[in-house]
Amino acid sequence: MYTFVKLRNEKYDIDYPWMLRCEDISTIKDHSIAYLKPVISEGMDDMLSSRDGSHLSTIWAYAMHLQFFYDEPISILEASTKLELELLEGKLNLIKEQGGIYLTDGPAYMPYSKELEVIDTIVKEDILFPTYTEEDIKIIKWNDGIHWYAKVGRMDIVDDEGNQKWNTKKEAEQKAKEFLFKLK
Repeated sequence: MYTFVKLRNEKYDIDYPWMLRCEDISTIKDHSIAYLKPVISEGMDDMLSSRDGSHLSTIWAYAMHLQFFYDEPISILEASTKLELELLEGKLNLIKEQGGIYLTDGPAYMPYSKELEVIDTIVKEDILFPTYTEEDIKIIKWNDGIHWYAKVGRMDIVDDEGNQKWNTKKEAEQKAKEFLFKLK
């Protein structure tokens, strides 16, 4: 089970969007597979495509760039791995020190704090953030590819039989909708 919370910081008058409450490595692992893996993949693609002189457009690629050029020279893969390990270490340290963290639907997180008030809670069996709607469905077909892939937000859709690609765009859309509405 996953607990999603909306938080408020009265001191700074900030209302945060839905966040995933995390108190253990299992939740970190599930979150990383669902939300961090796509961020890393997009960042790696961005970093590799920037070799032609284009600008970086993702947070992960920019963070890799900073490590690649400002630390000792390392490969893109090493920079990404180093970032991922630093992120994991930071999360684990805060869980140990503060008792838990709040995870966004990306790489960001923040520690538990007495200044944060939980103003809403949803407990779900799935790890899909409660804010996703049909508008967040993306259907993808690779250049020269024959299969269609579905995403809800950044999360790759995998059906109950383990399929992640479909023969038609309509089938991929249907699987994404089934996944989305099964979770509501």
